[in-house]
Amino acid sequence: PANTTNTRASRTADGGHTTAERIIGQSANNGMVTGMVISLIILVLVIVGWSVLDGTSAGNAVPATKPSTNQTLIDPMTSNESAEDLNSKRHAAALTALEDRLKKSGEQGDLSPLLAQIEELRNQKLNEKNKTRAKSLYDRIDEVLKLRLTQTIEQNFTTLRAELEKLGDEHNYELALDRLDKFKDHKHPAIVGKANALRDDLGKAREAYLNNIKRQTDMAVVSKNLAKLKELRNQLPPAFLGTDTESGIAKAIETIESERHGEQVLVIKSIALALAKWDFAKVTDLASVHRAEMGDTANGRTIDSYVDAASKLKLMRASLGTQLEKDGKRRYRGTLNRWSDPDLLAADDNGLQLQISGGGTTLIKWSELSPDTLKTIAHMMLAKNDIDAAVAAIDVLASAKTGDVGK
Repeated sequence: PANTTNTRASRTADGGHTTAERIIGQSANNGMVTGMVISLIILVLVIVGWSVLDGTSAGNAVPATKPSTNQTLIDPMTSNESAEDLNSKRHAAALTALEDRLKKSGEQGDLSPLLAQIEELRNQKLNEKNKTRAKSLYDRIDEVLKLRLTQTIEQNFTTLRAELEKLGDEHNYELALDRLDKFKDHKHPAIVGKANALRDDLGKAREAYLNNIKRQTDMAVVSKNLAKLKELRNQLPPAFLGTDTESGIAKAIETIESERHGEQVLVIKSIALALAKWDFAKVTDLASVHRAEMGDTANGRTIDSYVDAASKLKLMRASLGTQLEKDGKRRYRGTLNRWSDPDLLAADDNGLQLQISGGGTTLIKWSELSPDTLKTIAHMMLAKNDIDAAVAAIDVLASAKTGDVGK
């Protein structure tokens, strides 16, 4: 103001300061407050900036394992170690724990879970040292598991081989080869060589067996040895029933039996013809040659009946001759061939001698007498105990004459 002197006396209420001093003091106080506020703002900015930087660094680090509840957390603000160093230590500790678990187990038990944990750890961001440790531990367990698998496969193959060799002894080669091919590990490097060798052995054994059967079959066919063919068929192992091998033998048997049946029919007809002609010597000769080869068959039994009939007819002829020679002639009532009521005079190998009306005689061959006439003579002349046998022989003779044989 214009009238002031700036030298006004001090006021007690102002502490004895002049107005100028008060203004200067207020200005000083205001500057100090402003400085403090600015300092606080700077400090806050520094703290916030530090927190942002620390959060970004921590976000880039992937923890190797989840920290345990009793793990002491290290504050990056108070630690001299970086987050990367801390993660490396955690990874190393996790690897040490896995190594201890493997050591305690003695590489026994189920190692698959342990291998999975190592694989999970390897997928994290490891330093070179921990990478090497993790790989070494993984490879070690992987090798143990591979060794176990190999041992299991070898044991299973050993068991299988024993079973397949038994099937080979039973000549069941097809089943043995099929089971070998279905063995899921037959191409595993540990046993592929053994599996291939076993397959070759079974194949060679099958080929040798089949060749032997074929050779014996061919020889039997050439010699028409029906008994040998039947023996081969009956001795085939169950594995070959219904196969081409059995069918081949059966066809050979059928062919020979068909051929032989035709041959046997001719033989039987020859014997029947000899019987019809009362040529008993020829009946016996033919039977002695061909009977054995017919075995227990219908044709064989037919020959037996002819031989038996020949023997009984021969006995009947001799008995008639003896009786007529002893008792003299006997009157036959009825027509014998073309003569009525002739007398039977004698009987020998050549035939039956008759005396006809008028006193003449004639000789009728045995083969010219009908079965009914022979039965009548048997009832006239033979003893009661001999009649039935003679009649049975005459019936066989009748079938031989009609040609009802070999059917």
